[in-house]
Amino acid sequence: MKRSTEKFLRLQENCTFKHLFQIISENQDRVFAEYEENNQIKKITYSELTRLSKKVASKLYSLLGEKYRNQFVGIQMDNCPEWMMIFWGVIQSGYNPILLDFRSTEENLLHLLKTSNAVALVTNQKERVSESIFQWSKAEIMEGLESFAEIAEIPWAKCIAFCTSGTTATSKVFVYEEQALIANTSSAWDAYERSRFMLADDSKILGFLPMYHIFGMFGLGLWPCICGDTVVYLKDRSPATLLETCSKHEITDIYAVPMLWNNLATKIQAKIKQESWWKRMIFQSISQFSLLLQRFFPYYGSKFAYQVLFHSIHKNLLGKQLRGTLSGGAHLSPDSLKFLVSLGFPIACGYGMTEAGIVSVEVGVSLKRRLANSLGKVFPSVEMKILPLPGMEKQGLGQVYLKGKSLHTGRMVQGKLLPPERDEEGWFATGDLGKYEKGILYLQGRCKDTIIKESGENVYPDELEDYFRHLPGVEEFCVLGLKKLQSEEIILVLNAAQRYQSGEYCKELAQKIHSINKTLPLAKRMDRVLFSLSPLPTTTNMKPQRQRLKNLLEENKLPYIALPLQSYNLEEKKPSQKEEKASQQEIKEYVRATFAQILGKPRENIDDNAHFTEELGGDSLQAIELASTLEKKYKIFLSDATLLECCNVEEISGFIIRQLQEGTSSQGPKIVKSKTPKVPVTKFEDSRECKAFMRKMQDTGSMNPYFVKHDSIVRDTSIVGQRQVINLASYNYVGMSGHPEVIQAAQDAVAKYGTSASGSRLLTGEKSLYRELEQEIASWKGTEDAIVLVSGHATNVTFVGNFCSENDLILYDALSHNSIDQGCRLSKAESKAFPHNDVKTLQEILEQNRQYYEKVLIVVEGVYSMDGDIAPVPEFVELKKRFGAFLMVDEAHSACVLGKTGKGVDEYYGLSTDDIDIRMGTLSKGLGSCGGYLAASKNLVEYFRYSLPGFVFSVAIPPATAAAALAAVKLMKRDHSMVARLHENIDFFLSQAHERNFHTCLAQRTAIIPIMIGPEDAAFLLSKKLQEYGVFVPPAVYPAVSKGKARLRFCVTSEHKKEQITYALDTLKSLAEKEKINMPLHSSQSVSA
Repeated sequence: MKRSTEKFLRLQENCTFKHLFQIISENQDRVFAEYEENNQIKKITYSELTRLSKKVASKLYSLLGEKYRNQFVGIQMDNCPEWMMIFWGVIQSGYNPILLDFRSTEENLLHLLKTSNAVALVTNQKERVSESIFQWSKAEIMEGLESFAEIAEIPWAKCIAFCTSGTTATSKVFVYEEQALIANTSSAWDAYERSRFMLADDSKILGFLPMYHIFGMFGLGLWPCICGDTVVYLKDRSPATLLETCSKHEITDIYAVPMLWNNLATKIQAKIKQESWWKRMIFQSISQFSLLLQRFFPYYGSKFAYQVLFHSIHKNLLGKQLRGTLSGGAHLSPDSLKFLVSLGFPIACGYGMTEAGIVSVEVGVSLKRRLANSLGKVFPSVEMKILPLPGMEKQGLGQVYLKGKSLHTGRMVQGKLLPPERDEEGWFATGDLGKYEKGILYLQGRCKDTIIKESGENVYPDELEDYFRHLPGVEEFCVLGLKKLQSEEIILVLNAAQRYQSGEYCKELAQKIHSINKTLPLAKRMDRVLFSLSPLPTTTNMKPQRQRLKNLLEENKLPYIALPLQSYNLEEKKPSQKEEKASQQEIKEYVRATFAQILGKPRENIDDNAHFTEELGGDSLQAIELASTLEKKYKIFLSDATLLECCNVEEISGFIIRQLQEGTSSQGPKIVKSKTPKVPVTKFEDSRECKAFMRKMQDTGSMNPYFVKHDSIVRDTSIVGQRQVINLASYNYVGMSGHPEVIQAAQDAVAKYGTSASGSRLLTGEKSLYRELEQEIASWKGTEDAIVLVSGHATNVTFVGNFCSENDLILYDALSHNSIDQGCRLSKAESKAFPHNDVKTLQEILEQNRQYYEKVLIVVEGVYSMDGDIAPVPEFVELKKRFGAFLMVDEAHSACVLGKTGKGVDEYYGLSTDDIDIRMGTLSKGLGSCGGYLAASKNLVEYFRYSLPGFVFSVAIPPATAAAALAAVKLMKRDHSMVARLHENIDFFLSQAHERNFHTCLAQRTAIIPIMIGPEDAAFLLSKKLQEYGVFVPPAVYPAVSKGKARLRFCVTSEHKKEQITYALDTLKSLAEKEKINMPLHSSQSVSA
């Protein structure tokens, strides 16, 4: 017989608290509790528990005396070693403990204290909750205990009370006399006797469940103490702390609600989804093998899966020493259960409730029963019956009824002890829907209408409806639950006739509901409020048919209007026909006027169905201006996807109207366009894209400045058509391309490695050279790690396109590079551009929308390639920290340029390492090679290695390219003279350009200095003419820049000579005058380009 079983059976001989405490005290030198303090593990023995509990009893008795014996004393504390000392101290001093949620609102706490007629409260907090009761903090009770002698023999407490998690005035207090509690506790002997997973002699249990909870009381407070096992207390319940505690303390057993196990399964599955296809396939095969093994060898198969097959996963999660896990308090998702069992998790499911204690635990090893969510045999102290429900007789389903000596023995109501909630035969109706097969209990859910929240709490609609019975103007209403992932959301459905058409009524009603919601516990607040546009289905006695109404909503057959709880300034959803027509026309005309203003066209020329870009000539920057204007006007959210779908006055105004009617600013309904027959295109030459391209090429004619051959190393000069020209278009900012050390490094790499990586690094192409390059980049950029990809453009596309999911949002600068735009289009996340460097607008977007998304990624560039201006990165850092977002900075044109030594925006602004989450850069510009990189935290980079398609499924950069980049990074760290020369040339170019009155757009002290020309044909002409005079500089035209704002984009390097710069600018001025081109003039205040 097991040690623990023997003690449980002894407990049945004398069902008193005193006898239970004597058995616990026998554990003496065994460790009762472990916790961490000042980074050191502290331990408390059972002898100390016994001694200090008696001291607490002496102190409490001296404080309260004989007068209050047998009255309730509240314990409202989070889990800590002192919790059990105070609990037993209260019992030994003759007072009855009532266990209270430490998170309770003051109002709810006062209600429970009044309901139980409690005389005192021991709590974490120091603030007094009532002048009518005694109150002490935990510290006050534990202070000075050594001065209290053990009290003389006095009668111990006879009962204990648990509370349901109801709302103020509905939270219930259930009382257990000591015989009932001991009967429930001792009944666990059967589970221990049959279990191969539950506690062994050296068990350490994670103190995760709250002790005031019925499951926590038994799982942490009673069962382990009888066995003499150790409870390890957490400093907080964050995932990081949980994992760290499991590893450091070598936790063997975890009891938790399904929310923890569901979340754990979800996180592991999400990680696996990011792996390569072949790793996923291998994982799936091993999982299937694990289940097959457990089918024939349940116990040893589970151990083999945990300790061998998935050893690496468990080592980094809850630890390789985990032996037993118990889930109770709610329904564990079958998918999560199967997944965790396949990994070898020894999960057992249990059943219990505040009114009945712990009823059953599945301790068998049968794979079939475990995967069926079996709850095991009912404890010996409980009887069970299933009362079939109409229509479910054949399935054997019905409501679960319980009776027995271990159920609650009374209820406290208005300070009085009343009989327990039982029928005349002593049966308690649980409200659970289940079946009983071959002595095993299975639950199918909740009877009728009970709502199950993710935390495992049961929410009863009838109880909540009491709070909403007096809403103004509401004729019918109903509270129900609708499925949402692993839980349900609480919906309030209202019938207010035509009153929903009034904005003032909606505002008043929303305020009333919001004020009621604030008084409810988080798990019981309304998640959504809906106006039904038709009467609610009712029974013959006029009570709403909740199940029918729920089915109508789930099948989208109930017409309704959403009333947002987040906003009080509600727009009308469905006004009268006359008002509706006038309102919609007003919105449409405002949209038309906005089109006209932004496009510079007469309002009457803006047709309802004219396409913003294709027919009216708008560009991407004007589209962003349009979205920003309409968002500020109507307090809505226009994503990039919406702008692609809604592209004319008719569609955009319709979208705005729907947004205002729905009352949401996060996501709008999709525009379903009618399917009209199209003319098939079978030859590319017949496509619209080809025809438009050919027209563009014809218009350019002989002035095409693109694909000019440079047959030499490109430094300050290059060879074009066997003629040397001054090259002012190169990204070779610090002359690395052509540097002797860089060239030598590339040549040596070719000799050692050949010319290609010959495969993906993940499979066959890895080389030590690549890791050395990544480590040097990380060191240079001040991050933990870095990853190198095959091109700069592909780096942005693959990162931006894959970092965020459908639950996320990407916010990027309007002047971001095409690669960022393409990444946003690829991503499943919603994306939206904000006006260039407009921190205020970005802040407004975050304030209005952050709550609707999991991850938010902010993307900016260090230096913008068309204007040469620098992003106000510190302001973006402040926003990302305030709103909990991720910040990515594209440093393609700022690395090697900004900062005294060329380290980029970090050095330029003096930023901290963790200010920027992802630093992107290229190897092809300042570093004189080819490729792209992401520098970030070690964990993030490791995630990238297995998840970014542009890395996993792409060949690595050639060895010569990597070696060249590596040499360049080392040069950047060693020799700062090149950056100093670059800065001198930048200053000289800017001063000379302004001296000649050239408009340099938004350019700051960067290597990119555009000079505004204006018309595209003028920019093409000047570029062509400059080349004839020995100066190479290309034009930047639409769509790279706005229409009518073409410019010549000069790139300055460290290798240029001052006389070359002077000659280029003088030649430009002379040619502009000769060709009679009126270029915009420089002004002290930069104008947006």
